[in-house]
Amino acid sequence: MFIPYGTTCYSDAPPYGTRLILLANVVIFALVNRGVLDVEMLWMDWENPSLFTMVSSTFLQVEYLHLASNLFYLWMLGRIVEG
Repeated sequence: MFIPYGTTCYSDAPPYGTRLILLANVVIFALVNRGVLDVEMLWMDWENPSLFTMVSSTFLQVEYLHLASNLFYLWMLGRIVEG
């Protein structure tokens, strides 16, 4: 398991792009778990791929632990990329 523990790439500016992606992950996870969004609509169909499903399937998480680990790595690596 790779855990980023130090870098010099952080900037003082708030990471708005990273925060937006984190928020999108949490909102889509909540909507799918509440039954508001259909998973089949967002899921990637490998026989008939489209740009929408390629992007939307990256925001799907299975369980809370899956969501938490993805959010952790998105926060750490997003801060480095935006820095």
